[in-house]
Parts: sequence; structure tokens; C-alpha cells
Amino acid sequence: MLLWIVAQKQVQRWDNPMTAVGVARLLLDIDSGANLHAAERPQMILDGVALDSMRPATMATRRAKYEGREPELHLEGCVLADVPVGISADAPRSLTVTKTSKGVSWGAVHTSFVEDMTNISQHSSGELTVKRSLYVQRGGKGSWKACDDATVLHVGDRLRVRHTVHADRDMDFVCLKANHPANVEPLSQLSGYRYLGGRGGFLSLHDSCFELFFDEFTRGSSSVDIEYNIVRTGVYAFGAASVECTYAPQFSGHSAGMSIK
Repeated sequence: MLLWIVAQKQVQRWDNPMTAVGVARLLLDIDSGANLHAAERPQMILDGVALDSMRPATMATRRAKYEGREPELHLEGCVLADVPVGISADAPRSLTVTKTSKGVSWGAVHTSFVEDMTNISQHSSGELTVKRSLYVQRGGKGSWKACDDATVLHVGDRLRVRHTVHADRDMDFVCLKANHPANVEPLSQLSGYRYLGGRGGFLSLHDSCFELFFDEFTRGSSSVDIEYNIVRTGVYAFGAASVECTYAPQFSGHSAGMSIK
């Protein structure tokens, strides 16, 4: 029960402060100290080199920056570590984290890299997944047929992109984002609140992508369809679609990249 409550709090906002206080009191009453206690710093080894110089992460407020003072806010659970120059110059390949404290802990590793969008493979942290499938309607008329990156599209065809999102638990503040290929124009040009896949969310349309924000995303799957008109021919990159719980960014996933022609 205790671990279930803590896991739910990772991805959900509790609107009532008194509810949050009551749950915190319950956790303290039923826990013997084995699971809830002051966290100890883990041991981290990057490419065989131990990162020993860890220090608490801090953040300066606007007032502190204006007055030229030192950062005054400590980010609980976050630490900074200095990486040796020899490792940072080359792309690190392995990170080993060893937990030294008792109880249950959570963590996440965020990485960034530059890669051709068509070479990106599907990935998920496990809690949130998104898959993408394409359908074409020739000349904007008739039935929809499944297509892939080998299907040749023509000007006047209509393309339907289906994003299937699955969550293994109830989550708040889930965002689905996907890029537009350069040879299409969205059928709907206006942003606004939409009911897509049986769920309500705010659809924000941009020149290069769209973002769909869900205040609440209950456990299960939903399919979000976005339709486009083909306006030019050629081979164009179709970047990966990504989904993320902005309340807990470590819960995320993205589809594979591809190209259309």
C-alpha cells in the first residue's frame, strides 16, 4: 500500500493540500523507517571512472540573481558531479549506479545526441508508449488504406497519421508531440480543445509540429488521428512522435523515425 501511494504521487497532482498532508501522515505512521528516510547519495561510475565529487544541486531565485547572491534553493534529490575531461570529450558509453541506502529509490538518466531522424528506433521507459501508423486516401476520396515509407504519395492525396498512446497507470499532464513532414499541410489549421481518441485535450498546432496536452490520462490506450493534405512531391523526413508525462519526465517514449515520399 505504501509503495503504491508513493508510485501514484510520481505522476499525479493532488489538488487538495489537506489530502496530501493526510497521506504524508499515513506514510509516516505505517512506515517503520525502512522505506522513508534521508536519502544517501548513490555510487556512480562513468566508463569505469568513479564520480566522487558530487554536490547538492542548487537554483538561484530571480531575487538572488538580481542582488548577486549565491543560489539559495536546494533541489531535493538532485546532485551535480564533475566529469573528467577525458570522458566528456568522448561520448560516454556506460553509467553504473549503485544504491547504498535501504528501501526503494527512483532515478532517471537523461541523454541527448544528434542523429538523422530516419535512423531513430522506437523506445519507451515502459510506463508510456506511442506507436505510429499511416493511412492514405487517394485523391481525398474513397477508402483509407494502410501505407508505409515505401508507398508513393501524390499531390491531392490525404494522409492520416494515427498515434496510439498507452499508459500503464493513471497520469496527469501528458503531452504528445509529433513533427509534420515538409510536404504536407494539416487539414485543421486551428489550435483548440479537441476530443481525440475518446479523451479531451488541448491541441496546439505549429508550422513544424503539433502538441496535444492531456490534463488527465487514465490507464489504457487511445488512438489520436491527425489528417494532412499532400501538397508537394519528394522524399521527406518524418521525425519521431514522442509522449511524456511532464509531471514525471522520466516516464516517456517515442516512435521510430521514418521518411515518406
